[in-house]
Amino acid sequence: LYKTILFSDMVWSMFMIFRMLMQDGALPDGTPIAGRLYEMYGIGFMVPYMLCLLFAVFGIFNLMTALFVENVMDAAKQKQQLSLVQERVRVAQKLRELVLRFSG
Repeated sequence: LYKTILFSDMVWSMFMIFRMLMQDGALPDGTPIAGRLYEMYGIGFMVPYMLCLLFAVFGIFNLMTALFVENVMDAAKQKQQLSLVQERVRVAQKLRELVLRFSG
């Protein structure tokens, strides 16, 4: 019944696959679409679906998290280096003031 409605053309099929990967794959009657497709196509559907879902969840999202953490760590490192330079300048200025005060 739902096969002709949900997968009628390429654009709608891609949208349904997107919904399934985003964990919103429910049919109009509320049943999960992955379960219905498993009933229709069996293990030939479920294994590739599980592999794609695992790749999306653990692969792509882990990569995005790693990029975010790397950018934050780089920004913190640059801020620390800037702080070190500022501290060196402050110490040099204080030393200069002390030398000028005691030398003359």
